[in-house]
Amino acid sequence: MKFSVLLIASTFLFSAALVSCSSVSTEKATQAYLERRNSYAEKGKHELAIADYNQALKINPNFAFAYFGRGVSYDKQGQYELAIADYSKALKINPNDAYAYTSRGIFYYKQGQHELAIADYNQAIEIDPNDADAYNSRGNYYSEQGKYELARKDLEKAKQLFLAKGDAASAEKVDLILRKLP
Repeated sequence: MKFSVLLIASTFLFSAALVSCSSVSTEKATQAYLERRNSYAEKGKHELAIADYNQALKINPNFAFAYFGRGVSYDKQGQYELAIADYSKALKINPNDAYAYTSRGIFYYKQGQHELAIADYNQAIEIDPNDADAYNSRGNYYSEQGKYELARKDLEKAKQLFLAKGDAASAEKVDLILRKLP
């Protein structure tokens, strides 16, 4: 309890110092919140990470990455509706963020909104044809729908892209799925 109160107090003081210090630019203040947020996220303190994203968004309400990051934190808490809403806000600000489309697509899929998920995977691939996660997600969807030829094509592409960027662990996971396809 004392630790929580101390952490909240330090968050408040940190926030006040950033906002009141005239020599700190908006960009630097926003970056300070994001750096501290990384520490919170690594420790599983997603409420504190969300609080820092909220502060960063007060400073710069058009900071797409802060919406995206807050969406990730909401996801970690199981708050999928809030995660999707933040990914959508990030995409409104930066419609060329392939990773945000892929991430939002994954949440649409989890909620059974498969058409929206596929649309987001397709958009991510259109923006970034090297987005291994988008191919992987779309391939898994096709596999579950019994569209094995499409699944194989996307999963092979995902495996190739994961290997090209040095992510052997993800490539191996995809390979396991490929071996199970009929």
